Amino acid sequence: MIMKVADIIKVIEQFAPLTLAESYDNCGLMVGDANASITKLLLCVDVTPEIVEEAITTGAQMIVAHHPLIFAPIKKFVDKSSTERALLMLIKNDISLYIAHTSIDAAIDRKSTRLNFALGKKLNLSQMQVLSVAHPKGEGYGVIGELSEPMVYGDFISLLKDVTGMPYIRTTAPIKAMVKRVALCGGSGSDLLEKAISSGADLYISADFKYHAFFLAEKSISIADIGHYESEKVVLELFYGIIIKKYPNFAVCKTTINSNPIIYL
Repeated sequence: MIMKVADIIKVIEQFAPLTLAESYDNCGLMVGDANASITKLLLCVDVTPEIVEEAITTGAQMIVAHHPLIFAPIKKFVDKSSTERALLMLIKNDISLYIAHTSIDAAIDRKSTRLNFALGKKLNLSQMQVLSVAHPKGEGYGVIGELSEPMVYGDFISLLKDVTGMPYIRTTAPIKAMVKRVALCGGSGSDLLEKAISSGADLYISADFKYHAFFLAEKSISIADIGHYESEKVVLELFYGIIIKKYPNFAVCKTTINSNPIIYL
């Protein structure tokens, strides 16, 4: 099945319009021609030279990623950094790159199938609502939801490990023996801690908490830091579902490469 880059962009932006992206972010078509023809698409969280090589090897002419390859301006393409190498490889091999970062973080529809809701579903949360509304139609960041039955704190942490694939989780001591109401935000969500506390959550799940941020819980809520990559890798399933629902016969592949730069020993 042959499609245009613009066809993929259209279906993603129907779900995650660029108007939802934060001003600091860099979403949208980053490399390539919207009118270019493609027969295969590769999905990933991060764009690295290894993942671009995977696209080349598998014959994908387009990559859709969550994290922007370019944040700060680049003055030279001289193959001295992984960002420059990835850009040069994309351009030389005529591979288009589209980014949906905070645009898809904030996106929500009537079925609540956005990134944080998708992670919440894996954790068996129900009655989910946006934790921090940031846009007029109710779009925003994070979710707050409830378990059908309370779980022992340690048992829920074990479930969290299974869902994220984390061997260890940085967490505060449990404030309550049982977990019922849970707030979560994929990515760097420490700035939503106060929202999580005011929501009445027993536990707040996010990533990239600094040491002193753990003190801010002040025995009002427990915190579980599950890692940035681990909290957002569910975006691959989200991308896949959005595209395949519209184009069921198109070749869409998820990367087989774990691009997380952090390892656990």
